[in-house]
Amino acid sequence: MPALRAKHPAMPWPAYRDPADAASITRVQALDIVEKCTSSSHREGFVGYASTPRVTNQKLDYLIKTLSDFHDNKRPNMRSMTALVRNLSDEDIAAMAHYLAGL
Repeated sequence: MPALRAKHPAMPWPAYRDPADAASITRVQALDIVEKCTSSSHREGFVGYASTPRVTNQKLDYLIKTLSDFHDNKRPNMRSMTALVRNLSDEDIAAMAHYLAGL
């Protein structure tokens, strides 16, 4: 385990980046959700910390599934996330996922 811990910090993040389109960026900015996410949990740039995951530069399908699961209360472990995305439409979730995947 110590060898794995020593190697892990030196490993770069995989490059999944899929730049967000302008429409997704505009839609997410209109939702006024970015400030809520970065100030309370995921930090600036959505890089995460401690037990809060990094969501920037993740695969698009993973982000859509995760956000949809919070929206549909299939992941009740984080009430704050469920509350945050509860009122988003499918189109809003897709835009948010595209935005995060492109960071």
